[in-house]
Amino acid sequence: MSQSSSPPASTKSSPVVRSPITIADLLSDLLWPKLLRSASLALSSSRIGLAYFAIVVVFMLDTVGSKIFGSPTGPIAQLSSDIGRSVLALYAAAASGNAHAFSLSTYDLLVARPFSLISNGWKPALLAFLVILPGISLFAVIGGAISRSAACEASQRVKLTWTQSLAFALARWRSLVGCILGPLVIIWFVAGLLWIIAQGFKVPYLDVITSLVFSFSFIAALVAAVISVAFVFGQSMLIPAVAAEGGDAFDSVQRAYAYTLARPGRLVVYSVILAIQGLIAIGVVGGIVYLVFLFTATASRLPVDHFPSVSAMANPLSVNPFSSAPIPNLNPELAEQSGTLKLAVNIVNFFAAILAAGIAAYAVSFYFTASTMLYLVMRQLVDGQDVHELWMPGMVDATLARADAPSPLRPGGGTPTIANQS
Repeated sequence: MSQSSSPPASTKSSPVVRSPITIADLLSDLLWPKLLRSASLALSSSRIGLAYFAIVVVFMLDTVGSKIFGSPTGPIAQLSSDIGRSVLALYAAAASGNAHAFSLSTYDLLVARPFSLISNGWKPALLAFLVILPGISLFAVIGGAISRSAACEASQRVKLTWTQSLAFALARWRSLVGCILGPLVIIWFVAGLLWIIAQGFKVPYLDVITSLVFSFSFIAALVAAVISVAFVFGQSMLIPAVAAEGGDAFDSVQRAYAYTLARPGRLVVYSVILAIQGLIAIGVVGGIVYLVFLFTATASRLPVDHFPSVSAMANPLSVNPFSSAPIPNLNPELAEQSGTLKLAVNIVNFFAAILAAGIAAYAVSFYFTASTMLYLVMRQLVDGQDVHELWMPGMVDATLARADAPSPLRPGGGTPTIANQS
């Protein structure tokens, strides 16, 4: 007798709840959207404060340099203006595909202009050592502090105080200054060596020997040319490499140049994205500052001419509150009416110049923050190292391994030690 089996009870499957797809999900695997955080990260008060400190010190150095050498324009302001024009000409030549103009601009920026400081007498050379080199060193250290702060917040969501960021940079000042000056010293050494060898062409019979030796100089010139091109396009990643990896200057240069030469097209695209973002962000900040001037002028019933002009704010580094005439736009007719009006307006202009320098402070903060994001993105693109991987205290420099991790010489790792950021 067959036993009938009852059909199994029907089970109701619960519907699968799927979370809606957000824009963040769609963009999570893309690299370039990570660059768009630069403008907001640069607004950090600690990073702007560090940049502001560097600008004030540079203003003071510039004023001291102009007083010592009796020049109406500060040497740093003049040099930054000259370098700015050279950089614009260089990138314009690169964008237009004019190889000849690009080569001339690169040589003028990295070789001819620095050599002119020592060939035009002792004053420019002394000026470079007393004013320009300290200014470069200061910005390298402050840039390292800003880059470290931005990298920790962007990668680890750790917000450092300005003292922690500055202590990190001061502990590695040799690497930060060396990664900027190191490639330049190599370029200058090769250029100087070639110049010395070329002097043999002026001596009879020695010119033939010089021509034979000079043929080998093309190898050194090729090395200098490659370093020059890599410096032009990848110099913004040098300081962030030290800040992100905790390594030395050599490791920073090696990483930054490797990323530049490995994916130059992607580097250019990312740089253009950051440049457009920076122009918009700095323009908004500048508009807010100038709006403050308009409100202040209305409240004080002073003409707007008594405040930093739009042309001066276009180059905030030229607005030096420590110079004898920080804002040369005082209305002479009003100044003659009262002996105290000129003094009063100069006092107002002093504080207005400090406020206008805030635009430059944000620009410096954005530059190093954007450079840090560019380095992290290029590192992930080339090396496959995630943006969220960052050297932290307790790890070996230039690696992501814990200092107390097991090794063939030390099988058991010790208790992790929480080290200070410095």
